[in-house]
Amino acid sequence: MKFGRSLISLKFFSVGANIKTYLQTNFGQHLLKEQDLIDKIIDAANNTYLPETPKTACEIGAGYGALTFPLLENGWNLTALDKEKDALSFLQKIEASGKYQDRFKLLEQDVIQWEPTTPYSLCIGNLPYNISSEFILWYCRYHKFFKVGVFTFQKEFAERLWTQSPHSNYGRISCKVQLFYSIEPYLLLPARAFDPPPKVDSYCIIMRSKDFNFNDSQEEFEFDKFSSFFFQNKRKMLRKMIWKGNSLLTVFEEFGIDPTCRPQEVPPEMVLKIFRKTRVTAE
Repeated sequence: MKFGRSLISLKFFSVGANIKTYLQTNFGQHLLKEQDLIDKIIDAANNTYLPETPKTACEIGAGYGALTFPLLENGWNLTALDKEKDALSFLQKIEASGKYQDRFKLLEQDVIQWEPTTPYSLCIGNLPYNISSEFILWYCRYHKFFKVGVFTFQKEFAERLWTQSPHSNYGRISCKVQLFYSIEPYLLLPARAFDPPPKVDSYCIIMRSKDFNFNDSQEEFEFDKFSSFFFQNKRKMLRKMIWKGNSLLTVFEEFGIDPTCRPQEVPPEMVLKIFRKTRVTAE
């Protein structure tokens, strides 16, 4: 469904410069304003929907409704999160209007502190730049609650998420995220599409959940420590790695890995195997 200059634009362009500056300074938030790009993001969200599943979505950082309105108009049952007071005041009016009856729920919530209890078919958001890493690790932690994610990130960060080995952009975050999700670059968003315009372009990506889990939270904690070590010198040959006082050469040999390779050449599934082998050996 296409939207023209309607409720979204009327509210967006009434947002004062002081509020825009506040959002940018305190949250690294840039408000999406280009309607044709908004329409394309909503198209991506709609195309992920499977008819046999509940049409449920949560929006992270709903702001002033650029995505909220079209999601509701397209029939999504939406839970929206935000913590900025002025945005909440506006969103509360939508909730109170009763137009969307019981299909719209607003939470005054910092997403990083949120512990979802209900599964969603879709998670969507134009993410503040300064919480990108923290958010994506949160999203991995709660991946079982989300089938698909449609997110806007700073272009450089988005590239780190989808880049596969072997590549210099592939590293610790790429490795972990790709265990949980398959990631598709969807739409380049130029800086002019936002207000205030950021210094760099952004990218909308689509993340589809994989059937993966760590055995428990302790294993995930230890994997995070191991992967930080593993990727700390991405150009260093594997044969030089010493983990907890022990060489990893025998582990590499067991899995048929060339010890002259660099960490950025080892795909996520193999990093996980190496980690689990070192964990068993340590026990």
